[in-house]
Amino acid sequence: MLPEHVAEALAIQLERIADKVSRDALFRRVSTVVADAVAHTLDFDLQPPTDRQVRFAGTIARHLGVDIPADVFRFRGPMTRFLDKHAPTFHARVSRRSGSATPDDAADIIGRRWS
Repeated sequence: MLPEHVAEALAIQLERIADKVSRDALFRRVSTVVADAVAHTLDFDLQPPTDRQVRFAGTIARHLGVDIPADVFRFRGPMTRFLDKHAPTFHARVSRRSGSATPDDAADIIGRRWS
């Protein structure tokens, strides 16, 4: 439920909108704000993966030759499970090849909880 002053202001705003173009513009602005608010309230596993997670998953897939399931790119839960499953193998192979160093694009992520 909206606070009374917000509901009143919204009613006035809607009365001011005389044409469809202005109304659609307002609805787009409201939709964006609502979508952002809802996204921030979702459980951790339902939020989208971070850019770092996506880059690291791509690095792992290239180095290990594994496919990345589509849901891994949509939700943080599947992404975390993918990284938890494949990161140890990736780290071991890279360490063997380089004598314990890791590639720069993954070094700051390995050993963390993929945040």
